Amino acid sequence: MSSSESDHLKIVVINSGAVWRAKISTSAKISKLTALAVSHFHGSGLQSSSKLSRFRMVLVRTRAVLSWDMTVSEEELKDNDEILLVECRIPPKRSAPDLRGPTSFEINEATKHLAMQNSERSGQKSSEAEDDLDYAERFSKDSPRIFISLIETGAQLLNFTPNGMEVLQQVKKEWNSKKDIPIHSPYVKQLTDMGFSERLVVKALTDKKMNVNEAMEWLLEQSSNSKEADQAEEPSSSQAKPMTVLEEFQNLMQAALSRRQENIKLDLKLVERLKQMGFKATDIERALRETDNNIKEAVALLKDSPNASAATQSKHLDPHGSMFKAMMASEIIQLNLEKPKFLLALLSILEDPQSLTLWLKDREICCILNYLILLHNTEVSGGRKLT
Repeated sequence: MSSSESDHLKIVVINSGAVWRAKISTSAKISKLTALAVSHFHGSGLQSSSKLSRFRMVLVRTRAVLSWDMTVSEEELKDNDEILLVECRIPPKRSAPDLRGPTSFEINEATKHLAMQNSERSGQKSSEAEDDLDYAERFSKDSPRIFISLIETGAQLLNFTPNGMEVLQQVKKEWNSKKDIPIHSPYVKQLTDMGFSERLVVKALTDKKMNVNEAMEWLLEQSSNSKEADQAEEPSSSQAKPMTVLEEFQNLMQAALSRRQENIKLDLKLVERLKQMGFKATDIERALRETDNNIKEAVALLKDSPNASAATQSKHLDPHGSMFKAMMASEIIQLNLEKPKFLLALLSILEDPQSLTLWLKDREICCILNYLILLHNTEVSGGRKLT
């Protein structure tokens, strides 16, 4: 036998009862053998790789599927081996299951013959569910008045206690430590190099929470009367009068409320609606900040007195109201009204409502705040409005 003949094998390829006897090189790959077999049985129209991939070659002797990347010798084929050419069945495309629930129209059509039952009860449950979801929103709205009442009451008590000034200084120290800006801060240098006074720069960066762009806008607005502002904010020692503990806490509350309003992001849609009603842009901005983007309260404030500065948030609770009486009757509240950490927490949340989440993680303060939330929800669920 010549070497050329030893390099070739005779094989039998079978497809759907038809037989093809072929002679192929032992170095040929199974992919080439498959292409030749498909071309023989089905014509040259299936020579593309995507169509050839549907076919497999199975060695009858071992019942093994031959690998496309292997050669004839690597698959250890022998003379007169029978090979089946098999076309893999393509699974039919199945549409994704329809997981959509029935529409309101379909439900009404399917149940229109049924009599109405328990309509009042279901409506009542829906209303109660809405109230449950509304508790957090109501507390967020009422909390400034609650916290102001607690701070004022605590300050009044400290005003007549020997260590009242000491507690005040502790609160002010902690309060200012979170707001102090280093004089050597690059932001301070950047703005002072532009010609603004260092004191106003520090105040602007503090109020705007280190936002340089907003601080610069504020400084530019104040630049026209900066000298008057400096004189107004730096009274002489002969004119200054010592303030009481209550007055000091009232100043802290006013500063917290001012920063709270400055940090409120205005709802531009509400701004446009109020402009269409004929109100001035400056009055609209002030009213929306004071009412925390509540359009009804903003309209009422603009109609009653466009130039008024009394925000609904700065009102304390009525001392004769049920919520105030319930708080003052609580031993938990009574024991903490004069503690500096509790007063600091109230001021922090009054300034930034988002800090409530952080204070709720404090082991000492969380129990008091949770009690206030529970007390508020009890008042609201009883149908009583905070006055």
